[in-house]
Amino acid sequence: TCFKGKSVRVVHIHHDMSATYHDEPTSKPLVDVTGSIKYFVTSLLEEIKQKHLETQAMEDRISEIKRTIHDDVAKSIKWGNTPIHPGEISTQLRHVLDDDAIVTLDTGDSESWMKICYKAEKSNTILAPGRYSSMGFSLPAAIAAKINFPERQVVAVTGDGGFLMSYMDFPTLVKYGLSVVVIVENNRRYGMIWHMQRQMYRGRTFATEIETPDL
Repeated sequence: TCFKGKSVRVVHIHHDMSATYHDEPTSKPLVDVTGSIKYFVTSLLEEIKQKHLETQAMEDRISEIKRTIHDDVAKSIKWGNTPIHPGEISTQLRHVLDDDAIVTLDTGDSESWMKICYKAEKSNTILAPGRYSSMGFSLPAAIAAKINFPERQVVAVTGDGGFLMSYMDFPTLVKYGLSVVVIVENNRRYGMIWHMQRQMYRGRTFATEIETPDL
C-alpha cells in the first residue's frame, strides 16, 4: 500500500524481508518489522495492557493522595467560625452552584483553596490564570464567561489583592446588565507573597499588607 500523506506514520510488519522494499520515498514506513504478524500483535497487546495497568495504578495513587489532602484540609477548617475560612467558602460553593456553573479564579490564596476544596462536576467550568499568575484575572474572565454563556451561573472568586487589580471593570457589569456574583476573600494582604516571605525570611514580611476599601 502506498501512503501519500506526509503526516501518516506507518509501521510495516511482514514475514517476508523482501516485502520491506519501498520504491517510493513517500511510502516508506517509520519502522520496518520482519517477523510473525501474530506474534507481533500479541506482544503489542500485552505491552498495551501492561501500560494500562501502570497508568491505572498511578491514577489510583493520585486519587488516594487527593482524598488524603481533602481529609486533612477538612480537619483543619474551623467550620462556622468568623471570619469564615476560605476552605469553607470553596466547599459550600459546590453545594449551591449548578453543575455547569462557571467559576473564575484569581492568582493567590483564594485560587489555592478553590483548587483543593471545589470539585468541578463538568469540564470547562473553571477558568484560572494558571502558570501566568495574572492577578486580576477573575473579574474580567467572569464578564467574558457571562457574555458568552448568559444562561449559566457565573461566579468570580478572588482575593482582596487580586480584586484591586481589576475592580474598575465593575462598570462593565452594570453597563451590560450582567448577573455575575463576585466573592472577595479579604485578608488585607497579598496572602501568597506574605506566606512566601515568612518562609524565606524567618517570619519577616515587607510591602504585603494592604488597606483595601470597605468590601
